[in-house]
Amino acid sequence: MAAAVTYNTGKPNNQGRFIVVGSSRWAANAFLRFNGNRNLMLNMMNWLSSDEDLISIRPKEQEDRRINLTRAQFFTLRSVSQFLLPLIVVVSGVMVWWRRR
Repeated sequence: MAAAVTYNTGKPNNQGRFIVVGSSRWAANAFLRFNGNRNLMLNMMNWLSSDEDLISIRPKEQEDRRINLTRAQFFTLRSVSQFLLPLIVVVSGVMVWWRRR
């Protein structure tokens, strides 16, 4: 839970700002990438420094989505995609040609 407050500093056209957060644990390194905590922290800092133009929801960082295959899985995948699927297409084409002839 958090609360953002502005207050009058006594100077003309000058307001103070502060943010009170229940715990600092959400900004720890382990939780910074969880559920937009990074955006929240950066937006809080931008608001505190009166840079409202910089407040936004930033795009997500790309994740590493590699496929790890064993040799057997790689061989099966390669065999199916290079040989079995084209063979099915060729056999189907020959069957259609044979029926129409």
